[in-house]
Formats: sequence, structure tokens, C-alpha cells
Amino acid sequence: MDALNELARQSALPLPEAAAHGVALFNAGHFFEQHEALEAAWRAEPGPVRALYQGILQTGVGLLHLQRNNLIGACKVFERAARHLAPLPAVCQGVDVAALRADLDRVVAAPAPGSAITVHLVATPSAIVAPRTQTMPYDFSNKIALITGSGRGIGKVTALRFAQMGADVVINYFRKREAAEETAREIEALGRRALIVKADVGDPDDLTRLFAEVDAAFGGLDFLVNNAASGYIRPVMEQKVKGWDWTMNINARSALFATQLAVPLMRRRGGGAVVNITSIGSARTLPDYVVIGASKGALEVVTRYCAVELSPDNIVVNAISPGMIDTDAIDHFKNGDLMLEVAAQRTPAGRLVSPEDVAGLVTFLCSKDANMIRGQVIFIDGGYMVSVR
Repeated sequence: MDALNELARQSALPLPEAAAHGVALFNAGHFFEQHEALEAAWRAEPGPVRALYQGILQTGVGLLHLQRNNLIGACKVFERAARHLAPLPAVCQGVDVAALRADLDRVVAAPAPGSAITVHLVATPSAIVAPRTQTMPYDFSNKIALITGSGRGIGKVTALRFAQMGADVVINYFRKREAAEETAREIEALGRRALIVKADVGDPDDLTRLFAEVDAAFGGLDFLVNNAASGYIRPVMEQKVKGWDWTMNINARSALFATQLAVPLMRRRGGGAVVNITSIGSARTLPDYVVIGASKGALEVVTRYCAVELSPDNIVVNAISPGMIDTDAIDHFKNGDLMLEVAAQRTPAGRLVSPEDVAGLVTFLCSKDANMIRGQVIFIDGGYMVSVR
């Protein structure tokens, strides 16, 4: 009875600031950003009403899956959202929970990429805290960031995060010009400069030209994110020399020589930061991942050596190893949807890693707060690697 009374008491309160901000982002379709705000509200609230924030958060994650046509994964996440919302009253902190549950039932019954859900607020305006203005944790004004493979996925989200923090951004792509142009438009809409450079980072001549264009446009560089990746997804006995060379060149060799080319540009700016994007496949076996895993292991070795040898130049070098992320890369695996589902189930945090999670860690590692973190491979996986389940 005490728990029910406490739920009733909390339900009558207005939405806290972080939750209201998350709801506003959710209704604007910013499902990556809503996650951060609602998770902050969830962590700050020890009482039973925290289920409301988790229910809305998971609904947003499900809608992201729908946008990527991952209908099975979306329905799994929607079911989790419904379980969080089930014990709540029809109206909780001004949120129409009954309508949200009905929308979840509707979408699960007929999931489609265009499905939409809105969080309706039924309390009087005075009872709801106005969403706060989103602030960025770091000021990268007058900084230049180059992110390889930044037309889409993790690279795009990272490029936008740098721009939101005031940096001008170099967008590198190899195949999809339209995606790179869209990223550039979004950066310019934030009031920052965007330079688009087509270059195959696995080709030494292309790589040299990429940095020459950065030098010509900006005269220096502050941050390099070696994000571009590729690979031959085949079992051990089906691998070919061509696949090995291709994968190693793009995933490991390019990072070494991109860093080499970046150093003179960073010296002009008094130092900088390099962040390499690796993979848990370097430490755990994944299906058909032998060559990519080996290339990422090599990338981690490159990270450690660069961190030591470039420290006198005030250049900080680290690597990030993300858990499973629902991006276009999953489409190349035979059982991609199943891999995502299993990864989500085995992740203690209860969800997959998002590109926003990775982008946040990248920008932290480029900040002054991370100056004493060097040569590290930092896992960002919701606890997947340490889970015993």
C-alpha cells in the first residue's frame, strides 16, 4: 500500500526538468537526444514514477528501430516500454499514459517504418516544467575537427556533435555524396563551416590529398577521428588475401598514416586529439569477423604507440570500442537483426549503444577534461563485455 500511495503522490507532481526536456525532444523526433534527457531523469528519481521516464525512453528507441525497418527489434523494445508503463495510472505527471499505452498497442499490432507516436500532455501548462535549452558540455569554438567516414552513422552524429559545440568540421566520404552533403547542410545550419572531401582513406594518395585540402581550407587541425571502416565478412576458411589487405588498409593502416599527416597540422595549433573507433570484435569472437577483428586489434596497438610517441607534441590519442550499434553496417551480416536482438538482451543497460553515446565519448576524449587519458581503449557497451549472462 505504501508503494501505491507513493506512486499516487509522485504522479500528481509536474514533470521534472530533465523529463520535460526529454518529452519535448521525443515529440520533435529527436530520439537520440531524448534518450540522454530521460535517462538523466530516470537516474535522478528513486521512486516508482521513474518507470514513466523509462517507458517513454524505450518507446523512442523502438521508433528508431522502425525508422531502420527493424520491425522485430522495434516490437521487442515496445514490449519493454509497455512493461514499464503498465503499473502507472492513466495520467502520470501530466503525461497521458493511457494514450501512450494505446499507441504502443496500435504500432505493435501493425509495425511500419512510418509509424508515429506522440507523448500527450494533459495537465495544465502551469503544472509542467518548460523544457530547458540544451547546453553543450564543451566549447570547441575556433576548433577544426576531421571525422573520416562522416556522411552517415556514427561519423555523421559525431560531426554534428562537434558542430553543436562550436567546431568547424571536415566531412570525409568515399561513396555516398548525397549523405555527406546532407551532413554538411546540418552543420552549416548550426552556424559552422563544413568542408566535404571525397577520399578513400585506404589509398595513400587519397589520404595525402585529404589532409592537403584540410590544410588549404583551415591551415591546421585540432581533432582527428579515425572512424571510416570496412571489411570482408566471411568465416576463416573463406577469407582471401584481397579481403585481408583491403580491411587492414582501411581499418588500421589508414589510421596510422592519417595520424602521421595530422600531426604537423596539430602542432600549429599547439596540440590536439586523435580518437580511433575500434570494435569489441578485437577482444571477442563475432560471426565471420576474423579479418575485421584482427584489423581492429592492430588499430588498438597503433593507438598505444601513437599515444606515447605523440605526447611530447601535446597530442592525446585514445580509442573507443563500441558495443553493437544498429547502423547500416548491420545489413552486411547474415543474421544482423538476430545479432542486435541478442546483444540487447545480453546488455545489462537494457539497450543497444547509440551513435549519440559514441559521439559523446569522442568529444569528451577531445576535451581538456580527458588530457590525462592516453593510449586507452575505452569500451562503451552498456556493460556487455563484463556481463556474465
